[in-house]
Amino acid sequence: MQGYVEAIHHCGAINFWTMAHQIAMTPIPPQDTPLHVQLGEWGYYSEQIEIYASLYGKINDAFDRICRLGLGQAYLYLAQYEAATAQFTALQTLADETGDVHLATLAWGGLANIAREQLLNQQAIALAQQWLRCARQSADLGQQAQALRRLGGAYVSLGHYQRGITY
Repeated sequence: MQGYVEAIHHCGAINFWTMAHQIAMTPIPPQDTPLHVQLGEWGYYSEQIEIYASLYGKINDAFDRICRLGLGQAYLYLAQYEAATAQFTALQTLADETGDVHLATLAWGGLANIAREQLLNQQAIALAQQWLRCARQSADLGQQAQALRRLGGAYVSLGHYQRGITY
């Protein structure tokens, strides 16, 4: 794994961004998960941040969105909440500008998760409700399930057990 990450850095050092992107997208067996995603699944968040930060603005708008989302998630997992919030807020702004409901769903989800991690349950509820609205609008059942789980957990944390159970 380290060889892939080093190769991306070397490509970046010589401004060979297309090759760096190809390496970041390398499918990792057994499920052929792209390297940039697999690093996060293995807990290599710092390496993920380095890759996303170096590739941001170098490939295309679609990959920039992937980078922002990945940065937000990695910062969240490292409890760097301000940095995570900045990434998800930027995604939310972009979603508003472009009318991209799926992107808005992911942004609201990230912001709700940050609030929950910081034990800001009232804020987490408000954000998760936005998350759920967008997920329903985009018909994304996986995101709907996650938003409902977040809502239920926040209500339970506030002692509203019956309301939490309804989610």
